[in-house]
Amino acid sequence: MKTHWFHTKSFLSIVVATILVIAGLFNATPAPAAETTIGNNLSKPAIWAEGTGLTLRGTYGAPVFEGATAVVNGTTLYLQQDANNTWQAETADASASPVDVSWIDWGDNLGSKSVSLTSPTRVETVLLQDVTTPMTGFETLLVSGSGTTEMWGATTATYTTTQALVYSANAHLTIQRLNSTPDQSKVTWNPNTDQWDGDASTPTFSKGVWESTDGSGGYAAEINISGGIAYGYIWRPSDGNLGPGYYRLTFSLDGLHAPTTLNTFLTNTQILTSTETSTSLLPAKGPGGGGGETGAAVPQIDPTNNLSYIDVLVAGTPYTSTPTSTPTVTNTPVATATPTSTRTNCPVADHRQPDRPTVPIVHFRHSNPK
Repeated sequence: MKTHWFHTKSFLSIVVATILVIAGLFNATPAPAAETTIGNNLSKPAIWAEGTGLTLRGTYGAPVFEGATAVVNGTTLYLQQDANNTWQAETADASASPVDVSWIDWGDNLGSKSVSLTSPTRVETVLLQDVTTPMTGFETLLVSGSGTTEMWGATTATYTTTQALVYSANAHLTIQRLNSTPDQSKVTWNPNTDQWDGDASTPTFSKGVWESTDGSGGYAAEINISGGIAYGYIWRPSDGNLGPGYYRLTFSLDGLHAPTTLNTFLTNTQILTSTETSTSLLPAKGPGGGGGETGAAVPQIDPTNNLSYIDVLVAGTPYTSTPTSTPTVTNTPVATATPTSTRTNCPVADHRQPDRPTVPIVHFRHSNPK
């Protein structure tokens, strides 16, 4: 009997231990996935206005082209975001003297299409400087895609240019809804709070690049897929529940709150217009600011306050609406008449898709690293 009891007890112990092990496997916390994102290479020359730059891939003067490639129209392109393709354009520390930005580009996302209250829109700003000493960059071409699906690659060839990108560690973005049609006489810039006072709402967004955080809610400068440097933010006009109307997006260079001493200025800056932007939305170029047309999506420059802004009309259904009155119905007899045609020959908008350029056949291949 003792022997039988011993074996029974041992069997039960084994069963309990097995159950505990299985339960532990189901409840175990999985290890976090390894980070596999590979950044873009800087293809265009850049200057660091305050002496503080971005973290770059590769080493200037020592490119590596051993990774994935694509052949477009007979040209071999080494793809971005590949661990075995690294290149780096020339950069320079410009903190020794003030940097007066030559050009500011607001891109085509705000000027070439209407902005919907419920659709996220990318706000992108690029600063450029005309330099006297030529700087070296890498030639890159579009491989395929558009927008978020774009892929670019380098030909391995270099070029020299007298125009460089500008990175300022003091860049700041403010977004406010205007209470009425844009009227500059009704607002005043407040550098202490980085916002417009007067006929404008409390900012729905107000951050500097020095406050950059991971995720879609931050404002940051990045090296984009083509190899340039752009300040970017994903704007959701519905944030703040302020409804449709005119929104002012302000790019400012903050000398009060940023941890670095301001060395970037928009004193003689001009608006750079994108070739993809509708010409009806472009301001006249001139030292110190825009001009020309009126209305939304026309960038302006305020050199006195060291900023540039663009007023965007956001369309959509208001969050609150005034109830409509119920019409009074009367039983007034209506005389009958012989119906006649009131049809007119009205022009009809052409809703056909525009002609699209022929997309070249792209062949991808991978090369083994040496």
